[in-house]
Amino acid sequence: MLERKGFLILAIATLVTSLTAFTILSISIDSLLPQKAAAVNEQLNYSFVRKWGSFGTGPGQFNRPHDIAIDNTGNIYVSDRDNNRIQKFTHNGTFIKTWGSKGSADGQFSIPYSIALDSSGNLYVADRENSRIQKFDENGKFLAKYGTDGQGNGQFHRPEDIRIDPHTGDIYVTDTYNNRIERFDKNF
Repeated sequence: MLERKGFLILAIATLVTSLTAFTILSISIDSLLPQKAAAVNEQLNYSFVRKWGSFGTGPGQFNRPHDIAIDNTGNIYVSDRDNNRIQKFTHNGTFIKTWGSKGSADGQFSIPYSIALDSSGNLYVADRENSRIQKFDENGKFLAKYGTDGQGNGQFHRPEDIRIDPHTGDIYVTDTYNNRIERFDKNF
C-alpha cells in the first residue's frame, strides 16, 4: 500500500507453528531502504447491517456464492457458482431477478466464477468451465461472449477473475490455468 507521504507499507506474514506473526515495514519510495518497523493493530469501524440468503436453489438462495458486484444505483449482483446463475438484489437484499442455468449455450454457465460491471452497467461473467467471458445488460439480456478453451491470444483455460479499469474500460482476466493475465479493450 502506498501512503500519500511517499512510503510503501508492507505487511509480511510469517507462519510460526500454529500462530501467524505479522511484521509491518515502512519503506521510503525514494530510497527503497527499510525504515523503522512498527506493529500496527487497528480496529475497523464497521457495524453489521444485515444478511440474506440461505442454501438452496430458489430465488435469493445460494449454492456457493462466489463473487459480488454493485452497480451505480446500489443493486447487488451475485455469481451463484454451483447454481450456475447470476442473482440480482436491491441494496437491502430484496431479490430482483435471476438468470442463467447449467450449460454452454449463450446465457448459460458452467461455474460462473467472477463478475464485474462496466461504466454502462453491463455485467461481465468469467464462465470458468466454459472457458469464456459473457456480457449481459443490467436486466440479464445476453449481449456477447468472448473466448474458447485454449492457449492462444483471446483463449482461456478456466478464467477465474475479471476486473474492469474504471478509467479506460479495459477488461482484465486472470487466465488461471494458462498462468497469465489477458487484457482486452472496451470494444469487447
